[in-house]
Amino acid sequence: MKQNKYPLYYYLILLIAFIFSAIFWIFVFSKSINSIESNHSSIDESIYILKPIDKDKIINDEESKRKIVSDIVNVAIKDTTNVSASFIKDFKEKFNQEYQIYYADSTINFFQIKLPEEKRISFKEDVKKALPSYDLLVWDESIFSNKEITSSNKDSWYLDASNLRNVTASNNSQNVILAIIDNGFDVSHPSFAGRIIKPFNVTNDSQNVSPANMNHGSHVASIAAGNRVDNSSLQGICTSCKIMPIKIEDNNGIMSSTYIIKGILYAIKNHADVINMSFGTEIVTNEPIPIEIQQQFIRNGAKDEESFWVELFNYAEKNKTICVLAAGNSNMLTGFDPFQRAKNTIKVGAVDENLKKADFSNYGSFTTIYAPGTHIIGAKPNNQYEYLDGTSMASPIVSGFIALLKSQHKNADFSQIFALLNKNTTQINNLNILKYNNLN
Repeated sequence: MKQNKYPLYYYLILLIAFIFSAIFWIFVFSKSINSIESNHSSIDESIYILKPIDKDKIINDEESKRKIVSDIVNVAIKDTTNVSASFIKDFKEKFNQEYQIYYADSTINFFQIKLPEEKRISFKEDVKKALPSYDLLVWDESIFSNKEITSSNKDSWYLDASNLRNVTASNNSQNVILAIIDNGFDVSHPSFAGRIIKPFNVTNDSQNVSPANMNHGSHVASIAAGNRVDNSSLQGICTSCKIMPIKIEDNNGIMSSTYIIKGILYAIKNHADVINMSFGTEIVTNEPIPIEIQQQFIRNGAKDEESFWVELFNYAEKNKTICVLAAGNSNMLTGFDPFQRAKNTIKVGAVDENLKKADFSNYGSFTTIYAPGTHIIGAKPNNQYEYLDGTSMASPIVSGFIALLKSQHKNADFSQIFALLNKNTTQINNLNILKYNNLN
């Protein structure tokens, strides 16, 4: 019998070498594929810079009763990730130079398209057919507003009505970040001393969040989280959390959908625990819209825009950022504005000193909670103070309180915060009104 020329361990060494070689090439091949996919999906967002809205391009949309921009359309890809670069490539091949991608954000696959005014309606119908491999959402660029109502002087009654005057946050509230997305801020006001973090102007990518001609952002931020100031009745709700001011009004005095989207993404990416948004799309009608028409539009109107906002607020929820929205001052159904239809946001209506719905406040089943919204004191630029009315004032009261909840439950998600918020409400005049009970 012929003896084997090589010992057994020789074959074992060959087998082990073969296995390691196979693993090495599999690793190299997978890295190459990932690199290709990464290059394919990444885009240079520095070339897609937001430009100010042209006031002359703002028109009234008959269907939605809102102001929109006539030469801009928004497009987003639904339920997908890492496809922005391929979409841009396919879009340019399909439409050549007829339409221009004005702005892009790969985080949520969102694009702003610049186009001739006369092409706006046809483009919204054609783009889905032209690019059938993408599940697209397409809608107009809406103009938002944050109009408040000037009020007469009153004391800080809202603190007693909400049982918040003597609420103190834990030391953990210093680690809570409350983002205020609004038209501008006087960050030098004593209400904000030592409290500002990462200010951002979305319209020019700067840290200059200087106040607009109309005082709003400073007032809202001070209600939510301003310092106690001795020479005024002002007392913010969460008086030790960090305030992240985000300016979304451009040099033309306009706030639009895309500015707001960019502001929300900035807040989420910079780890805001709570975002307050005291604005809504501007309704343009001289006559009251019948309830039946409002309900019909909520059921059937602006569904692509609604789906996009739902996706964006889902992204916020995944990052445990709580989004709080003012219900609006049109005495209409909350949710007529598709921005307000996501279930995982807090929509805040306003009550007056008698704890009745303020006559201006939006209302209905989409309204999550009510809070005081009349005769509310807040900061005004140049070390001043003023009293204003509006759901814009009710919203930061709730935002500030949710920041207090976050100080005790830092990692709480939307459902947990929602449950805690419900424990701190009372039913009066058939309204679910904020009234502090406890933070646990």
